[in-house]
Amino acid sequence: MRGEPFMKKEIEKDLFKLVVPEGRCDSRFLSIRNLPENEATRLMMNEVFQKFHDADGNFVEQLQTTGFDARVFELYLFAYLWDGAYDISRDFDRPDFIIEMNGTRVALEATTSNPTAGFNPDEEVTPSSKEDMQEKLLHELPIKLGSPLFSKLRKKYWELPQCKEIPFVLAIEPFHETESLSYSSSSLIQYLYGQKDTVVEDSEGKKSIETSPLSEHRSGSKVIPSGFFSLPDTENISAIIYTNAGTVAKFKRLGFHYGYFTRYSKIMRIGTCYDPDPNAYEPQTFTYDLSEREIEPWGEGLVVCYNPHAKYPLPRSFFVEAAEYYIEGNQLFCDIPKFFPYQSKTFHDMTSYFPLETPPKWVTPITKSFVNLKVIRMEHPLYTELEWYMEKKSKKIGIVLRDNNDEDFSIVLFKKVAGKYEFARNDINFVTIGQARKKLFQYLLLKT
Repeated sequence: MRGEPFMKKEIEKDLFKLVVPEGRCDSRFLSIRNLPENEATRLMMNEVFQKFHDADGNFVEQLQTTGFDARVFELYLFAYLWDGAYDISRDFDRPDFIIEMNGTRVALEATTSNPTAGFNPDEEVTPSSKEDMQEKLLHELPIKLGSPLFSKLRKKYWELPQCKEIPFVLAIEPFHETESLSYSSSSLIQYLYGQKDTVVEDSEGKKSIETSPLSEHRSGSKVIPSGFFSLPDTENISAIIYTNAGTVAKFKRLGFHYGYFTRYSKIMRIGTCYDPDPNAYEPQTFTYDLSEREIEPWGEGLVVCYNPHAKYPLPRSFFVEAAEYYIEGNQLFCDIPKFFPYQSKTFHDMTSYFPLETPPKWVTPITKSFVNLKVIRMEHPLYTELEWYMEKKSKKIGIVLRDNNDEDFSIVLFKKVAGKYEFARNDINFVTIGQARKKLFQYLLLKT
């Protein structure tokens, strides 16, 4: 967090220690808790939770049972705020956060769109045509997102003493259906500002965007007025934040970037993203291996929509790394980061795992992120670090590496000298990872 790596032998607060019978747990929670491919997710979430104040005292229970999506989103927002060095207060039962940056104090409340009571995901109907999808984006999604926003509006958080005379912001993430995270912010933006953009093509095949007003959103028997920012009392809401990235996949990717794993693995991300070409009317696609990217910002995927009628306007760029939508001169503008994913999926390549073995009693696996232990350590471009171990008295650290050319294995040993770890020895040309581990364990257990 805040760029500082994390490595502890024991954590003080464990999200994954069951506080309810396993039979009551959400299956997604159990997946993170139990499956080896979710190690980076699990360690990253627990690292964030060490700094997270559970004001209500029921966060862990809700994460493990009926509030999984909402609690992951809340933990994600905290990680984003902490990493951005905002001053964070969670001393109140409402709202979720009071934050401050550069003298601006802001109240922030999180919400989610959730499945309708009795909804069965197995009965979900995917739009079968482009026209049906356009209808869904224009009407059904704004209704799904508008409902929780309107519910929060009616609670009048701005009347709370801790929220008075400061900007109040609502953050929302969609979880109302199986594929809801695949939708970008476009539907919400249409609903908030009461206008739609349509790509039109002239007789010569030249494309352009036409903007027209929207008065309502209609889906089946449900009808809501468009233009949320024009509704009564919404002048008390300074901005709406939208993201579809505050998920376990985010924690998996950031866990990988921060080095929160004890066995090397290959993780891929694919999706669509913003195309900066002014003549582009479709998003770009992207694919990358996480090891090819230095770091993914916590705020990547956040969209901030400013209320043009806000009683207490939110300063622009207050939320770092986010895309921003705002009105100037009755026209809607947007500022979008150079790389901005609209939606993505994260894939874990289990074929990169090597057979796991239980280390000896006095050796423990540690995460890749152990720079805080003052190790004089250089990563060689021809070698990939695979596993990291520590002798339990913390006097030695060992690394197992793979030669990317010969595909054999090597080991490196560090010893603690005057409070820091220095290179002690290395051995090369082990045919199997098991042979390399065996030798490294011997070195770690030697008393010299």
